[in-house]
Amino acid sequence: MQALPFIAAGLKAKSQYDAGKDAKHAANVAADAASAQGYADEAMQRRSARQLMGEQAASLAQAGGGWGGTNAGVIEQSAINAEMDALNIRYGAASRAFNLRQEGKAAKRQGKAAAMSTIFQAGAKAYGQYGGGQ
Repeated sequence: MQALPFIAAGLKAKSQYDAGKDAKHAANVAADAASAQGYADEAMQRRSARQLMGEQAASLAQAGGGWGGTNAGVIEQSAINAEMDALNIRYGAASRAFNLRQEGKAAKRQGKAAAMSTIFQAGAKAYGQYGGGQ
């Protein structure tokens, strides 16, 4: 009969630990998805920017403005802005992925701590019940 509380506590602790591991795995999967989505969004931003700059260049050429002076500055500034947008998208995705991975690590630590607490509580209870506290 004395082993029964420890078996129950062990099963509960294993469940808590496994829940933490599962949460970490789920967070890592979500982080991978966030990274992949970020890469896709960045690529789409770059394609859109190239198309827009091509349209700008065509409009300038059609207007007879050529590539000199202010017109070159407009295209150059568009390229700089487009690159900044793409890099911001990449940074945002990397930040989301990092935060998700950190949350997963924290969930695993919490599961491990809950499991250890369950084991210690069972031990303390048994110690008090079976003569250790006298």
